[in-house]
Amino acid sequence: VVVTGASLVRREAWTFRPALARRLLAFGAPLVVVGLALPILHIGDRFVLARLSTDAQLSLYEAAARLAGVLNATLVQGFNLAFAVLGLRALDGGQGGGLHRRMFRHLSVGGFGFALGLSLFAYDALVVLTSTDSVYLDATGLVFPLAAGLVFYVLYLVAANVLYAHHRTRQVGIGLALVAAFNMGLNIVLVPVIGAMGSALATAASYALMAAGAGWAASRAEPLRLPWRVPVLLALVTTALYLAAVPTQTWPLVARLGARALLLGLYPLGVLAVGVYAWADVRAGWATTRAWADTRRAALTAAWRRSRR
Repeated sequence: VVVTGASLVRREAWTFRPALARRLLAFGAPLVVVGLALPILHIGDRFVLARLSTDAQLSLYEAAARLAGVLNATLVQGFNLAFAVLGLRALDGGQGGGLHRRMFRHLSVGGFGFALGLSLFAYDALVVLTSTDSVYLDATGLVFPLAAGLVFYVLYLVAANVLYAHHRTRQVGIGLALVAAFNMGLNIVLVPVIGAMGSALATAASYALMAAGAGWAASRAEPLRLPWRVPVLLALVTTALYLAAVPTQTWPLVARLGARALLLGLYPLGVLAVGVYAWADVRAGWATTRAWADTRRAALTAAWRRSRR
């Protein structure tokens, strides 16, 4: 920082523009609140668990959070890095919220499917990583609400992108501060009653509230018309499939894996059944996939032929 800063000062004219400074402060000051509220929202429940529950409950919650973190690392963080640029460019280019609506629907479908698959096979993953008599196997029941909460977090990022494009950082900061306070309060209420599950449910509810609040604020800045029925319906579908899998945890390995694979396979049918996708969407997606595969195959064939010359 010192080296690059000194290089910039040496190369650029040193001028102070009060108007620009005021704009930077107006845009950036609320982001300080965002930087403080997000860690509280992400890990504040650990402190409540440590104070109001047992070390065993805290350990189970940490184990479940690490498993759910697979979704965070692969979907949330990767999407955030890409969409932070693409979404802003779409809005600046006058495309409106079309890209945001499409991503909102597709992320809902992919995210809840990812969360369901992660939750269904978390038990057997922990058996491989630990042992069949490990106490950490009790953490698998916490994975589903934590993973579902992260799906709502990635949907929040879609809506928040609009607020950043319209310089509504104050709304982002205030909203996150309120949600962080709500999360801590809900943890304080639920943790003494149901322990780590209380923290998991509080986290899921907080992320859902955060997504809804950002979506409402974004719709006032841009005519988005985000399809909120999609995540609500998919949350119901995945919850039903997950609850149907709970009794299979005591089944023999082959039967358990088979039953859970079948339930995961029912998810696409559930997506069609509730009307999130239609068969026309499936056919269009398949056609797009085949066209992409044909293009890639032709490019690889051409490259191989050139290498043989």
